[in-house]
Amino acid sequence: MNAKWITTVMIAMFSGVLAVAIPGSAGAMHTPSFNGMDQDKDGHISQQEAGAYSMLVEHFSRFDNDINGKLDQAEFSRFETTIIQERSPRLPETDPVTYPD
Repeated sequence: MNAKWITTVMIAMFSGVLAVAIPGSAGAMHTPSFNGMDQDKDGHISQQEAGAYSMLVEHFSRFDNDINGKLDQAEFSRFETTIIQERSPRLPETDPVTYPD
């Protein structure tokens, strides 16, 4: 098989893997931005503002480090990074390939 074709197929298969889907948006695959979610532009995302994004609501208290009921930019960034890592597929570990000399 052509290596370029295999690479193209692999990219196509995993292109949406590192994105987080927004429930209710048919087929949309992206993470909403902090500024887009901070509707009142106070520099924080409240639980009410997070309400449009169910995955953030589900994990809100986990990332609200200072327990003030709001996520600042750093807390939201940690949410994005952690959720992407948790939702990324893990490739099975295999024995390294050895080639004869």
